[in-house]
Amino acid sequence: MAFDKFAHFSMSHVKPICGDETQVETCPHNDLNFIEDLCKRHELVAYIGDGTYSVDGFAPVEQLKYLQDRYGLFLYLDDSHGLSITGERGEGHVLRALGELNDRTVVVGSLAKAFGACGGMLLSGDSALKERLVRYGNPWSQYMNSAGIGGTLASLALHKSPELGRLQAAWRRNLLTLDEQFKSINRFTESPIRVILLDSAETAVNSAAALLDRGFYTSAVFFPIVPKDMAGLRIMPRADLSPEQMNVFCSALTEVCSASLRSPKTPHHPKETS
Repeated sequence: MAFDKFAHFSMSHVKPICGDETQVETCPHNDLNFIEDLCKRHELVAYIGDGTYSVDGFAPVEQLKYLQDRYGLFLYLDDSHGLSITGERGEGHVLRALGELNDRTVVVGSLAKAFGACGGMLLSGDSALKERLVRYGNPWSQYMNSAGIGGTLASLALHKSPELGRLQAAWRRNLLTLDEQFKSINRFTESPIRVILLDSAETAVNSAAALLDRGFYTSAVFFPIVPKDMAGLRIMPRADLSPEQMNVFCSALTEVCSASLRSPKTPHHPKETS
């Protein structure tokens, strides 16, 4: 089993349990050559990672699919951050890229993010495997309740209506407002998350507090959420913010952070397979 280095804690925390049954490796982030080398040396390799990362970018799904076709790589991808924000029916980054799922692929996701409900989803081309995983393998962090089931049904109806497209367009508009004024991680991508880099963890915490005083919630991120040389504000614009509200937020962000802003490094590009 190969876990991407940036795999979410909800997956990474089971590494010791998996290690009791099989060999577990930590894959450098999006390193396709590392995964291919494992495939060449082992009869069966399972890759576990996010589809849309909680800080930086996306999984190289097309290249992973190539490794699956060539070596039989098993894919387990969590696209919690991708669901609802892209796709005609909100299918997200992974399902858009994969299309119909085969029996060597599992896609999971929390419904407590852009989907706006609780619980989670699990999809696979292998119905027997899906049943086992639902029964034994997924302790969702948001359990179902009567109100949550009602929210899920309401969100499903919205996803089948033109309202989803309107909300996605409003969300993209708000992302563009931010991207045009600030250099950030994930700038001009369809990730729902932007990270504005600042000069220290202390600055990030103080800036988040100052913005909260102005009525805007952002999340201060620093090690171990991000690498030791990074700190900043994790920003997730909503679809229901008006253009005026987004401009007020950007003005507040400039006022609070302008003296401590750092530019992100050159965007990470996944290594190509050999």
